[in-house]
Amino acid sequence: MPTPLIIVSVPDPSQISELLAKTISDAHARTCLFTLDHIHEMFRKPNDLSRLLYYKNMAHEELWLECAQKLTTVIQQIIEFAKMVPGFMKLSQDDQIVLLKAGKKVL
Repeated sequence: MPTPLIIVSVPDPSQISELLAKTISDAHARTCLFTLDHIHEMFRKPNDLSRLLYYKNMAHEELWLECAQKLTTVIQQIIEFAKMVPGFMKLSQDDQIVLLKAGKKVL
């Protein structure tokens, strides 16, 4: 009995680029901590001096804990974003870590 022939259609490169761009854009939208409107609003507002004084008057250890907590949240979002990038989860864990560490230089 002959082996059945399986036909696989390969999208053209422009379709692959568009799909990849859309996938990455969607991943960013789902993992971004702020909406675009919120970011625009932050740039329009003058600096909040009371918030600056709040951080300035914090104890050194308390300030470090607050920074560590915020940084941890950002790192978690970056990892969630990376997981949504096509092919990332197929890489070995060591390769994933190398890419994530290399990406920190962009931040």
